[in-house]
Amino acid sequence: FSLSLWKSMASSEKRKFRIEQCIVFALTFISYASFHACRQSFANAKKSMQENWEYTKHEEGAMDAIFLFSYAFGLYASGYIGDLFDASKVHSFGLFMTGIIFM
Repeated sequence: FSLSLWKSMASSEKRKFRIEQCIVFALTFISYASFHACRQSFANAKKSMQENWEYTKHEEGAMDAIFLFSYAFGLYASGYIGDLFDASKVHSFGLFMTGIIFM
């Protein structure tokens, strides 16, 4: 976005552009916060799982390892796919699917 383009815009266009910027920022912030909360939910639930369902430390460790290996594979795969396609579209698709999965 260039300064000359900004200067040539009418004040109503500038206001609309600023509102759209705020909306994009808010949606991005909420998406990242939700993504982080979903990713941390298993770590926060381990203690109650041990108390309520009587999982042993070994079983929790196995579940944690499976989760982390899956997460690592997903990061590798999304990085490879991000190199093949437009990164913003891949990122948007990933956030959208995360929201669908954790609904």
